Amino acid sequence: ISNGNIDGFLMKIDPNSTTLWTKHFGGTMLDELKEVKIDDLGYSYAAGWFDKSISVDGQSTSGSKEEDGFLIKFAPNGQLDWIQSIAGTSDERAYTIDIDSAYNVYVSGTVDSLLVLGGDTLTNRHLNRPTNLFLIQYNENGQYIRSCSLGYVYNDYVFDMSIHDNGDISMCGIFQDTSIF
Repeated sequence: ISNGNIDGFLMKIDPNSTTLWTKHFGGTMLDELKEVKIDDLGYSYAAGWFDKSISVDGQSTSGSKEEDGFLIKFAPNGQLDWIQSIAGTSDERAYTIDIDSAYNVYVSGTVDSLLVLGGDTLTNRHLNRPTNLFLIQYNENGQYIRSCSLGYVYNDYVFDMSIHDNGDISMCGIFQDTSIF
């Protein structure tokens, strides 16, 4: 049963179609899970966004006044390892994630206004709040490493991302009118 309007779920299924575990993501409003990645040790990473607050396995996190992104890590047995809120002054949505060979986790999505992480400030470069992109790096323990914002005048969205063996990052998405990367 959902906690609110719409909740997210993540499940692990074995090759025989047996459900090994299921996780329920939810708060009182709209919660969306957009991407899941598995590292070579079997840890699952999930990203999406929530409105106001979200609860997973009895652990809750709150955001700002509107939609906020999240990144969650689960152990291979389904135990919650950590959860990170990506919360600024307006809407932040996490769309895609990837993991490098050192188990650093990268999450990318959209920022509508101002997002401060670990002393770094990511801003939307347009006053009327269309979306710009963010790229955030966490270590395997969920500790913030670095971030940047991308995009320019109107709406910019990222839909997929891949980390290369040499550390380069490829991203794809869309932009409207003029953009500066």
